[in-house]
Amino acid sequence: MPTLAIRASYAPLINLFVSREETRYYLTGFYSHPCDAGGVNLVATDGRRMGIFREEEGFIDGNGIWPLRDETLRACKRARDDKKKIRWLVIAPADPEKPDGTHRVSIVLTEPFSKASSALELAASDLPDLVPHIALVRPIDGTFPDYTRVMPKEMPTEAHASWFNHRYLETFFKVAASGDAHAPSICVHNTAPTEPTIILAGARPDFMGVIMPMRGGMDAGKFPAWWNAAPAAQAAE
Repeated sequence: MPTLAIRASYAPLINLFVSREETRYYLTGFYSHPCDAGGVNLVATDGRRMGIFREEEGFIDGNGIWPLRDETLRACKRARDDKKKIRWLVIAPADPEKPDGTHRVSIVLTEPFSKASSALELAASDLPDLVPHIALVRPIDGTFPDYTRVMPKEMPTEAHASWFNHRYLETFFKVAASGDAHAPSICVHNTAPTEPTIILAGARPDFMGVIMPMRGGMDAGKFPAWWNAAPAAQAAE
């Protein structure tokens, strides 16, 4: 059965992209799998926006789609208080000798510069005073979509005018604000006005997002009609 250990601060960030629609139940959690560059890829999408994080310090054995319950998110968000510790989210089989799919969700604190292996060892020690058990969960059944299919083969180099839902864009600014930059920013790349659009967050090199454009109420490639009608002399005043 799969086992996962990631720094807890990633949980509330990837949860921003998790779907709330039960009809596509396999999108109501985040997908985790090994990253080719090392570490773990964390992916979530609601069909309109997608977030991909590479947790370079994470550990994973197998793939899985994991739900994030409220009690888990509350425990993970307290990571900012542990200035001298690393707070880990560990999801591991509740009883390896009885593989019924049940996993135990734990929050583990380790010393600075500790690796995921230290968190896994503590989580397996069954010391509730040191390793609080937050919840019991099962991986979400179903197949997570091949998210790589919506990604362009190369980063677009030409600019295109597109419309985006402002609420969806706010999600990406929240990711950017979680970094160290004093003025969080995002960079948008797309291949065509209606194609999936890549979003990068300047202070989060471990993140890449995708947002789907929407149809606008006017031609995004032109100035508003009132501007074009303004006399040149008036515009210069």
